[in-house]
Amino acid sequence: MSYRKKHIKPHLKRLKPKKLFFKRPIFWFSTSLLIILIFSYFLLFSWFQVSSINISGNQKVKTEDIEKLVDSFVNKKILSLGFLNVNSKSIILLNGKKLSYEILSKLPDIGEIKIKKQFSNTINVSVKERGQFAILCNENNTCFSIDDSGTIFSNVLGEFNDSLVLEKNINLGETDLGQNVIDKNIIDQIKMVNQSLVDNFQIKVTKVFISNYLQFKTSEGWSAYFDNSSDMKLQISEIDSLLKGEISEEKRKNLTYIYLQYKDRAYYK
Repeated sequence: MSYRKKHIKPHLKRLKPKKLFFKRPIFWFSTSLLIILIFSYFLLFSWFQVSSINISGNQKVKTEDIEKLVDSFVNKKILSLGFLNVNSKSIILLNGKKLSYEILSKLPDIGEIKIKKQFSNTINVSVKERGQFAILCNENNTCFSIDDSGTIFSNVLGEFNDSLVLEKNINLGETDLGQNVIDKNIIDQIKMVNQSLVDNFQIKVTKVFISNYLQFKTSEGWSAYFDNSSDMKLQISEIDSLLKGEISEEKRKNLTYIYLQYKDRAYYK
């Protein structure tokens, strides 16, 4: 070996770059372990475990029913190895939107809900219950409370008292609770007619039959038929004119019906 090779080769070995620390296995092992420890801390440390659930706004719905749903939802299984099961109620894992959907689907009496996380271990649940607009009955005389959005939310048994009754040929059951079964536009039309008759003539609507037309049964015994696909305001204007002009309060005693479904004119008997 020449003198040049003998002395240069060891020198080149010393000049080889050292392996960077972040490329070494020990670095990635330590980093992974640190991430696992931090993650476990937030999932399992008692400071972040949900221990308080505050419910407000409910009157008909039991507080315990809401609490049970929330508690069940936040109790997550994070590890399952044979007989080893690790659960966490960490507030970090809470998905407010999914919890809201869970409560609304299980408790149809609730119409609106707000979920707020209060760190580090409290959940505030504010609910707004549905208000009954009318009672909806189907062809099997199964009846439900319905709100002004057209959503049914509870069974109704017994007397209806002075409630407005809607009748529709529709197949409904308890599995439909929380579902929108009547278009809100139809509900709004019913409201408009009902309000006009009460405000202008002190005539109360007792029942509405919903089909491809709307039949309003009044407290005076006569019915009014409306075309729900036409201009409802125009039809209300027509019946107002009839009741203020041709059909006096005395004539209403013998009135049977008023048809407002035809564009050219209204018919009554």
